[in-house]
Amino acid sequence: MWGCDDEHWQIDGLFNELIISAEMKMIKTDRRIFHLAVKRLGTQPGETHFIDDVEENVLAAHNEGLVEIRYIDTRQFFDTMGRTLTND
Repeated sequence: MWGCDDEHWQIDGLFNELIISAEMKMIKTDRRIFHLAVKRLGTQPGETHFIDDVEENVLAAHNEGLVEIRYIDTRQFFDTMGRTLTND
């Protein structure tokens, strides 16, 4: 398991799809993982959100045109998601 089970985090239904880099056998700084996400979702990069707590991974998503959200803590995450979704 990838370390963020749904039972603990209660994220079922919050996202259209979760793409787990370990399951895809790719690292998050590999641009192919972002292209895979966009293709699976049938969206444009600017319509696709990437969430991570590692600055390098967030920067890689940004460089591929995805909407990036750096997770710092729960309050910040939900505040940022709320603002992001309101602006969409």
